[in-house]
This record gives sequence, structure tokens and C-alpha cells, in this order.
Amino acid sequence: RIAKEKKLDLVEVSPNADPPVCKILDYGKWRYERDKQKKESKPAKSMALREVKMRPKIGEHDFQVKKKQVERLL
Repeated sequence: RIAKEKKLDLVEVSPNADPPVCKILDYGKWRYERDKQKKESKPAKSMALREVKMRPKIGEHDFQVKKKQVERLL
């Protein structure tokens, strides 16, 4: 009733909590901000350092395999 008076939505924010957490807010805005936070957090995870080790006395075939591996990473 309070949510309808303010023209907002009753949103269950944390259903797994005990007791479940609900908030009165604009659902569209809340969902947009939640999705925006998810998108921002994804690129941080994918930025990983990748390395390929080679020794000075590497064989020709092994060198070619490592070379292909590096080309795939780039």
C-alpha cells in the first residue's frame, strides 16, 4: 500500500537472507544499476596476465608450437 501511494515497487532484494530483505524502490532503476555493476565487474576478472616460457635450447618444433600459442593469445 505504501509503495502504491509513492508509485514505487516492493522489491525482494535478498531472498536467501533470514528473514528475506525487501525494499520499496523504483524497480526499473534498481535493475539498471544492478546490471551496470555486473558489467563493470566483468572486465576486471578477464584482465589476466598470460605468459609463455621458452628456454634458450628449445627445439624447432617446440618453438613453432609456442609461437602458435602466443599468436592465439594476442
